[in-house]
Amino acid sequence: MKKSLLFAAALVCAASMNAQVFQMDSEALGFSGTASDCEEGFVWGEIPGTAVFSNAFASQHKTLDCKQDNYNQVVFGAGDVVVTKGGAQGSDNPKDIDGGNPGLTLKEPVQGAVVAIEAAQDGYMYVVAKLSSNKNYYVFEEGSAIAFTLAMEVTNAAFPTGRIVYTAEGDEDGYVTDPKWTDWPEKVVLGDAREADIKVNGLGVIGFPVYEGLKYIVGAGGSKISWCGAYFTSAPCRVAVVGTADDAPMPEFELIGEGGGAGINNVAAARRNVVTYNILGQKVAANAKGLVIRNGKKAINL
Repeated sequence: MKKSLLFAAALVCAASMNAQVFQMDSEALGFSGTASDCEEGFVWGEIPGTAVFSNAFASQHKTLDCKQDNYNQVVFGAGDVVVTKGGAQGSDNPKDIDGGNPGLTLKEPVQGAVVAIEAAQDGYMYVVAKLSSNKNYYVFEEGSAIAFTLAMEVTNAAFPTGRIVYTAEGDEDGYVTDPKWTDWPEKVVLGDAREADIKVNGLGVIGFPVYEGLKYIVGAGGSKISWCGAYFTSAPCRVAVVGTADDAPMPEFELIGEGGGAGINNVAAARRNVVTYNILGQKVAANAKGLVIRNGKKAINL
């Protein structure tokens, strides 16, 4: 991974003069509610001059509204929007060259339903998808697993802020070498085996840096990614998940990290049975606000 772009630690949206939206319309592309063949290299669409989104491998797909819990759009920055209607879901589970789950082996998939992205600019890409807390997610850059930030809304008491947010930690060059970061989001965030079977869905994003001329694959381990569009910006951005007109907006996601993803983990993971310390090493309540140490890892309670 190039090191000129890194996720910046920022609690406010960074304004971008180069923000662009790709909105999926799978029905207009000839798909329906019944899975049908989709050839390798099929182009879902593009952000002209910025990125091309395609089907990496021959697989089957169907139309899908990625709406979840009455949240039906994701708002970026100053108001750029991706709506959930028009999404697509594959039918074939991705596998690596040995038939394994790429999210656990950290080997790039060679088959199955994943999203391929060819970048024509340096910047940050956010793939909008219906996510599950009990699936593995991953991003590969030219064959190597890289750091990414995952954020999703959830309606479960285990996540009192109504969201899961975490960064899959990479090494100093931004490569993920430990599969614990591509484990189930609920396992990554809660860090407690007793909480490993929550299994909730939520609308959200997978965000990662992209570089001109490089190809990326985004997928879900042990499942098929369900996605409805993407957003490109030249700077990291705050994201909000918004519901129907009668619903209040979700609290904004804080997509933050540094060093290509290293440094800030386990956001919004407060649990009463988790021992939590503040930055001075003093034991505090699990829901204490600010920078804390929880399960031996740095975290931020928002």
